[in-house]
Amino acid sequence: MAEADEEWGLALEHYGIGLSLLPKDTPTVYFLFNNAAHCLNALELYSEGECYCRRAIEIDPMRPEAYRNLAVSLHGQDNLRGSAL
Repeated sequence: MAEADEEWGLALEHYGIGLSLLPKDTPTVYFLFNNAAHCLNALELYSEGECYCRRAIEIDPMRPEAYRNLAVSLHGQDNLRGSAL
């Protein structure tokens, strides 16, 4: 709900709590990393967002959302070539 209300810091805190619980379910871990990355990008913390995106991609490279967020992270860091790939 916090993310839907664009309360990025609060949403990021919730995702961090979820990750701290060390979930075993792969889709859940992917979701937490990817959505945390989205929040970091919204807060213009692009370098940190990139790390979370790359972690999500390692977890499930077949899902497209983390790649999209990675492009935003790289673009925010002025890495236009990386964001276009």
